[in-house]
Amino acid sequence: MILAALDAGVPACWVTGDEVYGQDPCLRAALEARRIGYVLAIAGNRRVDLEGVQVSAAEVATRVADRHWHRYCAGQGGKGPRWYAWAWARIDESEMEGYRWLLIRRNLTTGELAFYRCYAPTRQPLMTLVKIAGSRWAVEESFQAAKSQVGLDHYQVRGWTAWHRHIVRHEALRDRVEVGDLRRCAVAAA
Repeated sequence: MILAALDAGVPACWVTGDEVYGQDPCLRAALEARRIGYVLAIAGNRRVDLEGVQVSAAEVATRVADRHWHRYCAGQGGKGPRWYAWAWARIDESEMEGYRWLLIRRNLTTGELAFYRCYAPTRQPLMTLVKIAGSRWAVEESFQAAKSQVGLDHYQVRGWTAWHRHIVRHEALRDRVEVGDLRRCAVAAA
């Protein structure tokens, strides 16, 4: 879907996504060929090239000295600012064009780690990658709200036909509710 959107002319300087996208080498290569930066989540067991040696993302995190962790806010959350400790390491340095990093996020309370494979056609500061990683939460919260509004949070989709019927019914109901709200507003205003 990302490449289809770009092919359709949707402008983008950056792409961010969860582990499904982060583990897709074809997507990463296509974005790099277009010179579009990305910050894509990956699992801790994913391997990266660090100084010519293949190591897991989790192994890279164990090598980060305390002084290389930086406390940054990744954006606003439902309970206020999302503060984490962040570190990064250059990876895939044998690649000729662009810059690649492993971005590591550490929860300040639990110590839980998250990992991102990053690319940019030009050198970027750590804070830029943190902001891009943090922007994904707003998208996910919007999807969750939309699912709740149409009832998908209470429904398991098992096939196209069932999903389509469910969506059509909810959209029709939502339209009736919105028309009813508009009528009430018009009566209240009169």
